[in-house]
Amino acid sequence: MKKALVVFLVLVAFASAVTFAARRLPVHYAVRSRPIRLARLSRGEEAFIFIEEQRWGRASSVATDEVSKLLPRMLRQLAAAPDLLSSHAIAFHLTEGKLEQFELPNMGAYAHFVISERALCVVSSEYANVAASGFRWTGSEFVAVSPNEAAELLSLVSGSAITPSDEDNSSEMVSPFQREKEILAGQGWDYKHFPTYGYKDKTIQFKLQDAEFTLAFHAPPKPAPGSQDFYSALMPAGSIALSGPGSDRPERVIYRAPEWEAVSQAQYLALESPSNREGRVLARHSSPLVLASLLIYLLPAFPFLRWLLMVLTLKRKILKNLPNTYGFPPARVEQFPKLDQAGLQKITQDFEALGFTKLMDFSMVPDSGQYIPAFSRLMAHPRHHCFVEIFQIFPAKKGPMPLTYNISSNLHHGWSFSSGVRKTMALSYMMRLPKCLWVYMPGVGRSELLTGHLARRNQITNDLGISASTDMSIEAYQACVLQRHAERRAAIQKKNIFFGLGEALAFKLRPKHEWLGDYPKQAAQKREPWKYPVRA
Repeated sequence: MKKALVVFLVLVAFASAVTFAARRLPVHYAVRSRPIRLARLSRGEEAFIFIEEQRWGRASSVATDEVSKLLPRMLRQLAAAPDLLSSHAIAFHLTEGKLEQFELPNMGAYAHFVISERALCVVSSEYANVAASGFRWTGSEFVAVSPNEAAELLSLVSGSAITPSDEDNSSEMVSPFQREKEILAGQGWDYKHFPTYGYKDKTIQFKLQDAEFTLAFHAPPKPAPGSQDFYSALMPAGSIALSGPGSDRPERVIYRAPEWEAVSQAQYLALESPSNREGRVLARHSSPLVLASLLIYLLPAFPFLRWLLMVLTLKRKILKNLPNTYGFPPARVEQFPKLDQAGLQKITQDFEALGFTKLMDFSMVPDSGQYIPAFSRLMAHPRHHCFVEIFQIFPAKKGPMPLTYNISSNLHHGWSFSSGVRKTMALSYMMRLPKCLWVYMPGVGRSELLTGHLARRNQITNDLGISASTDMSIEAYQACVLQRHAERRAAIQKKNIFFGLGEALAFKLRPKHEWLGDYPKQAAQKREPWKYPVRA
């Protein structure tokens, strides 16, 4: 044992020396941008065009390039993974015969547009440790607003902002996207947008006075299978063009997604948002690759150290694979060759017979972290006010997971309740939330699942003195999913990883069929308040 420990220490010292020398080598930096959403707002004689863009970066040295060649294919892909440096927006102000361009730095994905003091404002939500940000149009330029003002502007389109009172159980929960459209329409603005994913051309037509304009997204040609690496396939290049009167060309290209471009270290760091800055440069130097290559061979001889290293790095890995937010681009059945189409059709018909109607087919796409292909079909019940999501996940290098479904209801005051037939995973249990309730009902039919869901939901809402939301829009469902995801990410950041692993292990040994969170305690407190004195 002593001899093995001495060998281990000598190799670690050698690796540290190699790492120290490798850090002195020149580092090469490259960046690339991709559009994620295109939006257009028009009224009268003017229009605004917003292109939301993400900047990705890679940093490498001779050492990392050479060591990467020695790694297995999976580790080589991880070593080549780009970093999400920042998100920002490009704004265009269009009037008759004039097009002006403005940069809106550090704008989060899927920003909202609001009218405040008769001025158009664009704001992005707060996420992780990044404060809300925004800009206000002055008539000639966009001026940045403070984080506090951005948060106040954002509240104008949030569901909580239109509730007369937090204690008013009869108020309705309205999604931010729906509220946003209502505000803009009330001020005379015509608003349309679409995500710029994939390889399909899209257009938006609009008028300024009597002049007609066309805003077009031109997708690149779809590459042949295997001709691009994994990350390049996720970031296809595209262009955005504007056509209309007063131009000697059929179209004017106002944006073209560039390929990878070499930049200096100063330019690379200037593009990086504050939330992503810590540790990025060191993480791309050679030390992780050198040490990882050695520890692959050394750690099997030290089971305890291997286990300790896994535990200490597990929380970081979980957070790294959890994106800041998701997009919901439309999906087609043909895009997923391994999809259980017969099962999808049968389940869809069964839920349609129960009164559900189809809203959309989509695929959740993260803005960062690991992307696992998945197909989802969203349906809603207009009378019972609940959703059903039918979905199938396709993990890389594994067979597709079974097609399954989940019935969910959005409740007021931050509560939600879902019923499903798929067994809950231990990791999902570790990320449970106090107001996100669920039950697992294996082996029951679709009709029995709906009946059981409604009965349990009525019991929960009656005990808590709340009601279910009647907003059955796509935007309401997406807003709830994003809110729950942000809450889970925050919960993981606060959780003690050793305590969380204990919970996951206990759950794996004795799986639970339901999670009721704070519901029993709050229901008892509401039923017998005298047993729960209010603290001064």
